Amino acid sequence: MVIQFLRSLFYGVVYVKTRNIISSFVAHSGVNLWGLLPIKFSKQN
Repeated sequence: MVIQFLRSLFYGVVYVKTRNIISSFVAHSGVNLWGLLPIKFSKQN
């Protein structure tokens, strides 16, 4: 029970940190990155 709580807590911290890193990276790169993503995905399919 305690291990499950610690594991979910750890994953929550990792998720928040990863989301913050990605959002700051996107903010630095600009919105052009999100404009290019759908083009790449549509070309692959």
